[in-house]
Amino acid sequence: MKIKALSCFLRNQFISPSIVVAGSIIFSPLIYAVDYTNTVNLANQAINANDSVNTTDINGIISDSSDTTGLQLGSGKINVTVNSAPANNSTAVIGINLAKSGSSSHHLGTGSSIDVTGDYYAYGVKADNNVNVSGSNLTINVHGGNSTDGILGGLNSVLNLGVDSVISTSSPAGTVTSITVGAGGSLIADNLQITTEGGNRAKGIATGSGNSTVDLGNGGKIVTVSGFDGGTSAAIETNGNTTFKANGLVIDSTNADGISVNSGKANIHLGNNSSISTTGRHSSGITLGGTKLASDLTASGLTILTTGDFAYGLNLNSGTNKVNLGSNSLIATTGNDAHGIWYVGSSNMKFEADALAIHTKGSRANALEIGTGTMTIGGGSTLISEKAGGVMASRLSGSNNAPTVNINDTKITTLSHAVSAQQTGTVVNLNNVDAKVLGTGTYAFWAVTDGVINATNTSLVSKNSYAMVANVGGKVNLAGNITIDTNNVAMITDSSTSWIKGRGMMQINGGLYAQNRAVIDLDMTSGSALTGLANQDATATVNLAMDDSRWNMNGDSLVNNLQLTNGSTVAFTGTTTPNGILQVANLSGNGHFVMRSSLVEGVGDLLSVSGTTAGNHQVTVVNNGSESTDGTEVLTIIETADGAGSFALTNQVELGGYLYDIQQSGNDWQLYGAGTVPPEPEPTPDPDPTPDPDPVPNPDPGVEKPTPPITSTANASANSLNVGYLMNYAETQTLMQRMGQLRSTDVDGNVWLRGYAGNFTSFGSGKLSGFDMTYNGTQLGADKQWQSASGMMYLGAALGQSNSNQDYQNGDGDMRNRHVGLYAGYLDNSGLYVDTLLKYNRMRNEINVKDTAGNGVDGSASSNGISLSVEAGKRFHFTPENSGFYIEPQSQLTVAWQDSSHFNNSNGLKVDLSSYTSTLGRVGGLIGYEVTEGVTPVNVYLKSSYVHEFNGDADYRLNGNKEAHSFKGDWWANGVGASVGIGKQHNLYLDLEQVSGSQFKQNQINGGYRFSF
Repeated sequence: MKIKALSCFLRNQFISPSIVVAGSIIFSPLIYAVDYTNTVNLANQAINANDSVNTTDINGIISDSSDTTGLQLGSGKINVTVNSAPANNSTAVIGINLAKSGSSSHHLGTGSSIDVTGDYYAYGVKADNNVNVSGSNLTINVHGGNSTDGILGGLNSVLNLGVDSVISTSSPAGTVTSITVGAGGSLIADNLQITTEGGNRAKGIATGSGNSTVDLGNGGKIVTVSGFDGGTSAAIETNGNTTFKANGLVIDSTNADGISVNSGKANIHLGNNSSISTTGRHSSGITLGGTKLASDLTASGLTILTTGDFAYGLNLNSGTNKVNLGSNSLIATTGNDAHGIWYVGSSNMKFEADALAIHTKGSRANALEIGTGTMTIGGGSTLISEKAGGVMASRLSGSNNAPTVNINDTKITTLSHAVSAQQTGTVVNLNNVDAKVLGTGTYAFWAVTDGVINATNTSLVSKNSYAMVANVGGKVNLAGNITIDTNNVAMITDSSTSWIKGRGMMQINGGLYAQNRAVIDLDMTSGSALTGLANQDATATVNLAMDDSRWNMNGDSLVNNLQLTNGSTVAFTGTTTPNGILQVANLSGNGHFVMRSSLVEGVGDLLSVSGTTAGNHQVTVVNNGSESTDGTEVLTIIETADGAGSFALTNQVELGGYLYDIQQSGNDWQLYGAGTVPPEPEPTPDPDPTPDPDPVPNPDPGVEKPTPPITSTANASANSLNVGYLMNYAETQTLMQRMGQLRSTDVDGNVWLRGYAGNFTSFGSGKLSGFDMTYNGTQLGADKQWQSASGMMYLGAALGQSNSNQDYQNGDGDMRNRHVGLYAGYLDNSGLYVDTLLKYNRMRNEINVKDTAGNGVDGSASSNGISLSVEAGKRFHFTPENSGFYIEPQSQLTVAWQDSSHFNNSNGLKVDLSSYTSTLGRVGGLIGYEVTEGVTPVNVYLKSSYVHEFNGDADYRLNGNKEAHSFKGDWWANGVGASVGIGKQHNLYLDLEQVSGSQFKQNQINGGYRFSF
């Protein structure tokens, strides 16, 4: 063994006794831990476990060419501290100097520490070419004034740092590298911890220009801090052909890239769940430069976070060959011009990632900016750019290499453009992409300068921007389910070689524009919907083929070809004024047009076909009850150049209170009052001005022109006149049927209750015909009687309520009528009687009908009325006992007045019902049989009367347009009845009556009960 010289001023520590024979150490169990204060040259001295070197020399331990054994500590450890300030700044301070070692292998032990401080150059470990260095759990701290290396490996050197080694290097003004792997060399470590701080440039790990390998195993962290933001620092920098492997590696850099391929090519494998965080201008997460089309990057679950202007997440330049980020990687940047991925270089570059998340926050920081190669992203990816764009694909100026981008199953949220394809050869393929643009005035999908965007099953929300733009030769092709939602322009094309074409189920909210010979050509399959206008200039083309689809046209439109199949609908839904215009060069198919009109103003929506017209089309003109029409208006709603094709209404049109139809007039179709004769088209001017010798005479101006039928709403509202008239008639006649009961009693007073029910049918003729109603009611009364020698006088009061249900043309209604009355009369002993009734009623009518389009309409109105009735008659008996058969002639006069009422219906139709006066005269009589003896007097009879209405003129106004109505007519009223007394206080009454006349038919049953006291 080598002898340790006492002249080295070493300090020995006694460990255990020794055995000395003849002045020589033959065997010694003594182990000495030696502290060296000078450089230890391994050629002359041996370093053992637990020894330490603490010196101000420029080297702590040196191995020169004569050292063939090297440093071999195994599992032991040493401590080396060098703190030197050499006079010559070109002199390096080195902890372990193996630069000229004669040994090819050195083992630094397990848990050894190396601390080096130098004024200028400082190295922790410096190895010669072909010299291998190993160790584990090492701690290396190096601080230099200018240039500093933790470990400097030589050519072909192997640096094996085992497990849990820690290396820290710093230099306040210089260039710092924690580990330099020499050309052809390698670095092996597991859970390696590196901290590098440099005032100028800082590198955690750097490889040489040869073929190098770095394998960092599992875990580990590299912290790099540079005082200079020039983009020349990196946590890991490769120079030459390098293979880099790590798993779960953490990189934290300031003013430095995370990983930078500076030259040559690199194969970088970051395994699973590695993370890179950078802070500083130009400090990208990973930069792949170096040799053209050479470097590969693979990772899964990689996280890259950058903060700083121009700090890209991935800076993929011409040195890139293939990048595969696996699944669930995240790239987030905070800084202006800090793109998530910058991807430019060779046309053979390839990028792949699934479930990739990119989030940029700075101005002009796109999520993806691509200039070449092929990029494929999919599997639940998310691209977010808070202040810039999503995908910017553009062939670089002067380059022949254009990018191809495939984006699948991805959500894109941006401030400006979501996807842009620029320059010839650039293609962006979108499949199952949901894009949202939050900015204003930008182009969401933009194909320009011959760039192409192919979108399949894609949605785009761009409320305040142009959704899809194709100009200067740009092209957009759509397929599958397409959704576009914008408050602006959905599609715009500009230039002769630009187009937007597509086929599929489309939901488009926004306008379509084509100009400068550009084309928009959409084949919209079943379930599609377009909400917006479509327009083209004189040179451009917009073609729409719609199958079982709907176009909500919210502005004047002009298209070239419009093909509507399977009932596709074009609905005019523009401004509040119904005067939209759809101009079509060629119309075909079997479509459905929903249009509006304002007949009183003489305007309405217009379909104008300038070329060919083919197919059978349906037209719905929207009902508008608020129009103040009179049924005589005419309006052209369809113009054609050839008069071909056919157009028919889906239902008659309700405008105001009247019904309208359409009919062809020449080449056009006009809206006119149903049932009237539409005007002939304007005749072609006769070139011969000679007067016609037999002119057709003008129609008689005194003949009233026919007006169209009224609407169901108008019919139901106006029929309230009839409802009130008939209910008043039914109630009055019922109240008057008291005389038979009064004759059969000689008591002082009565309380009575009566019920009735019946129906009226087929009221009148004309516009209020076809009216049916059922009704029921109850009346309660009481009267007081005064007997005299010549007869009986009585005075009473009654109140009641009637309910009625009406069956109208397209709906129903109900009426509630409450009434009170006073009645008085005189019954002479001779059989002569006079009966009078004064009645007040309050009536409320409600309707609920369907218009011709099936829409529900409701309305209500109320009115007050008063009536006075006088009835006189005399009963003639055929026996002195006033029993048995009798006859009773009768006459009655009833004058009634009903106040006006007003319907404000829910469809806008206002129906004003006039007040009216009814004067009814009735003559008739009864033939009966009466039994007055006994405790159960009985009276049965037959009755018949003739009734005539002397007055009854009324009118109703439909939005101010007057229509006349009259209750005048005659009818016969026939009936049969009976009353039965039970004792002296109770009386039951039943009566059946039927009316048949010129105005109505009635069937009624009356029943009652009277209590006498």
